[in-house]
Amino acid sequence: MTTHLVAKRFSAAEAYAFCQRIRPSLSAEELSSPIPLERGERPDRWKDLPAEFVDAWSDYRETRPTFKRRVLWWIGSSNIGWYMLYWVRRVLRI
Repeated sequence: MTTHLVAKRFSAAEAYAFCQRIRPSLSAEELSSPIPLERGERPDRWKDLPAEFVDAWSDYRETRPTFKRRVLWWIGSSNIGWYMLYWVRRVLRI
């Protein structure tokens, strides 16, 4: 469970405890279902999960991305945009 909000990130110990706690409640079908993801795509990872699971873990959902972040995702979704962002970050060292 990663997030750009540092204060909400799990520590390694918290992530391990989460996995140990949640694993027994997941079926083999849930564990084997694929997660399709392409560059630039931001899927709703919570949409197919059971409602009680979503309610229990809703504190860990990310907030809606800011306008600036969505613009950067849009630029980075094309090959040329990705290379432009790469070049700017490399030159500015950010």
